[in-house]
Amino acid sequence: VSSNNILAKSFGILCSRKQIEFEWQHISPIKKSSSIIKNIYHLFPLIFKAIFSLILYLIQHWPLRGIGLNNWQSTEAEVSFFSYFFNLDPKSAKLGNYKSQFWGNLPEELLKDDIPTNWCHIYVKDRFISTPRKAAALIKQFNKISNAKQNHITIDTFLGWKIIVKTFLDWFRLLKRAKKLKRLSSIKKESYDYLLPFFKNDLDESIYGPTALSNLLYFNLLKKAISLLPKQKKGIYLQENQSWEFALIQIWKGSQNNDIIGVPHSSVRFWDLRYFFDKNFYNKEKSKDENLPLPNKVAVIGKLMHKMYIEGGYRKSDLINVEALRYLYLNKININNSLVNGKKTLLVLGDYLFDDTDHQIRILESAFSSLSNNIKLLIKTHPNCPI
Repeated sequence: VSSNNILAKSFGILCSRKQIEFEWQHISPIKKSSSIIKNIYHLFPLIFKAIFSLILYLIQHWPLRGIGLNNWQSTEAEVSFFSYFFNLDPKSAKLGNYKSQFWGNLPEELLKDDIPTNWCHIYVKDRFISTPRKAAALIKQFNKISNAKQNHITIDTFLGWKIIVKTFLDWFRLLKRAKKLKRLSSIKKESYDYLLPFFKNDLDESIYGPTALSNLLYFNLLKKAISLLPKQKKGIYLQENQSWEFALIQIWKGSQNNDIIGVPHSSVRFWDLRYFFDKNFYNKEKSKDENLPLPNKVAVIGKLMHKMYIEGGYRKSDLINVEALRYLYLNKININNSLVNGKKTLLVLGDYLFDDTDHQIRILESAFSSLSNNIKLLIKTHPNCPI
């Protein structure tokens, strides 16, 4: 029973191979309050969606173009951070000081130790920084207050017509190679042929869809950003294994810079496949063209994360044990405080994406009348998706 067509196809193939009777009861997805424009957008072919998404991105992010560029070009710093521009500490930001929930007190400590740094941010809309114009104003403020000890830009600082043309040329090259890449979808191995509907959908999106153009744009923006820096002693980035991170690693290593370090800023869940790859990818005897772009070191927080990375294929020598900067604030919390107050508590954790959070809360609403009065509901939203 599902509204997911791809999932139904996948189960159908698996059941057929196992000689299990299969019946799919299709249900309508939970209605979302989508606009007419969104509904029309979903009717377009992937290539049109890609072009439309890129145009929309450029219109929205154009106010960040050139912001912080002079500081970046004239920097003397030899340590660069790559991070997200959201989840900032509002009190510090209003005073013109950069403090991110991702990095805890690290930026402040680096300033105290008189270590200059470069900060390349990816702007993400949140409650505090609701528009690119507000983000631009904050970037200017951070650069002014830090007096060249912190050089802040966003990846969109490097937007321009040359970058846009280069991105489209790269996309045309990708489209020309699409037939070769699509042969991957003809895998017939029985052990996992039931996953082909998922592979096909993902491959199509990565070649023809918005994901393709977005990845290529980020690649070219990062390449421009790194090309303007002097040789760096260290690069440090938040590791979630998003596509831009692999682009960053490849460009960084190709620019003859020293080590780049990945920092998983939160817990690593065993079901989160972004953190786990085929163990052959960690074989450093292979040439760089055969291997997945991986950081020189990963800064892991806690014994469990260390153990999971080792089991996943990383070598011990590639891991560094560090403090969980994001969670140091917990030291200040009074552990005698309790959220339970004698009741059973149902903790609901929101998702990064609005549509998924909306779906989740609607399910909760429909179940609410069946819940006991002795249950307390506690909803914690994702910083990127407040409700």
